[in-house]
Amino acid sequence: MFAGGQVSIRANSTGVILYLIGIITAVLLFFSSSHAQMRIIGVVFSENVPAYSRINSRFKDILKEKGYSKRVRFIEQHPNPDPLAWSNAIRKLIVYDAEMIIVYGSGALEQAIFETDSIPIVFVNVYSPDRLKINKRNVTGVGYKIPMTSLIRYLKEMKETKRLGILFSEIEPDSVLQMEDIVKACEKFSIGYVKMPVQKSGQVEERLKLFMYDALFFTNSAVIGKTYPECSQIPRSLNAPIISTMDGYDDSVVFSLSPDSDAQAKDLADIVISLINGRKTNIKIVRNNRLIFNLRLAREMQLQLPIELISGADRVIR
Repeated sequence: MFAGGQVSIRANSTGVILYLIGIITAVLLFFSSSHAQMRIIGVVFSENVPAYSRINSRFKDILKEKGYSKRVRFIEQHPNPDPLAWSNAIRKLIVYDAEMIIVYGSGALEQAIFETDSIPIVFVNVYSPDRLKINKRNVTGVGYKIPMTSLIRYLKEMKETKRLGILFSEIEPDSVLQMEDIVKACEKFSIGYVKMPVQKSGQVEERLKLFMYDALFFTNSAVIGKTYPECSQIPRSLNAPIISTMDGYDDSVVFSLSPDSDAQAKDLADIVISLINGRKTNIKIVRNNRLIFNLRLAREMQLQLPIELISGADRVIR
C-alpha cells in the first residue's frame, strides 16, 4: 500500500510540473508573439507648431480607438526646425531600429528622404506634395491644398493693400511653393508684394522689422511657427493685418485658411494601419480647409468686415 501511494504521489508531482511548464511556455510564447507584433514607429516634429501637436495627438487617439495602440511603440524626436537637427533626429530613429518614420512638414521630409531609402517614410502637413516631385518608393503621406486666391480676395475686401509682405522659409520646399502661389494671387488682384525669406527662426523678427508692408502673409512653416508668436506685435504696430495658412495662431492673425487637423490625423492613421498590415497606400490630399476669422482683432485694427468672411468662417473669434 505504501509503495503504491508513493508511485501515485510521484505521478501527481510529475503532472503538476508538466502543467506548470505548459503555462510558462504559453506565457513566453504570448509575450514573444506580442513583442514580434510590436512595431517601432519614429515620429519627428517641432513641438512649437500647434498644428503638429494637434494632429499627432488626434492620430494616436484614432489608433487607440481602432485597437492598434498596443501594437505600436512610438519614439518621438522634437528637434529644432533646421536641416542638421532634422537629420540628427532621423538618424537616431534609424539607430533605434524604427520600422517606420513619420515626419511633419516638408523640411523634415526632405532630410528623411536623404537619410534612408529603405525605411517607410510617412509625411504629414505638406502643401501640394505632388509638385515636390517625391519619386521615392518608400515615401507616402498626407498633404493638403489651399486656394491661395481666396486668401488674397478676402484680404482685398478687408483692406486696401498696396504691399503684402510674404514671410516664407527657404529650407522648407512647400513653404516656397506657398510663396510662389501667393505671388501669383497678388499679381492676379494687382497687389504689390515683397518676399521675406528666412532660413532659421532667429531671422523672423529681423525680417519683420527690415521690410516695409501694410499687410503680412506667413506660410505654413516650422521655422516661422517656432518664433512667430513672440514677434506678432511688430506687424500689429504697423497696423498691418496678418493672414496665414497655419493652424493654431488664432489670437495673432486676422484670419487663417488652414487644412483640417482632424482630417489629416484620420488619413495619417489609415496610412499607418495599412503599412502595419503590409498593404500599399497612396498619398492622400486633404482639401477640407478651416477658415477662422478673428473679428475682435479686425475691429481693433479698424478693418472692414466682409459679410462673406464672417458668415463663411468655420469659427469666429469675437
